[in-house]
Amino acid sequence: MSQSHAKPALADLEAIEKDILASMRAASSAIAHLAAETADADGFERSVAEVFSTIKAVQTSLPPHFHEIAQIQRLPFENSSYGAKLDCELATQRHAIALQHAEKLVQLATVSGEL
Repeated sequence: MSQSHAKPALADLEAIEKDILASMRAASSAIAHLAAETADADGFERSVAEVFSTIKAVQTSLPPHFHEIAQIQRLPFENSSYGAKLDCELATQRHAIALQHAEKLVQLATVSGEL
């Protein structure tokens, strides 16, 4: 992804994120209308309509950014050690698993008299 294309794409993704939040707020409002002692059917219907319209907007605006999201996920961030930390954690986990397997093999060999 080029640097000139990254900023507009990021702005688009931030707008999509705001749409998702608006949808969640509208869903919350719809639930509040239902939970009220005197249910507000009109308010509920408005909130549900807003939920569906924002979800539809997200569904149409997000797919063109899938490739960019995948690319961003793979790019190392400047001055970020997240990738290195994640690699270290995964290597530590693999080492622990290998060590457990080795200990089990030693136990099995000891029990069977091979060691």
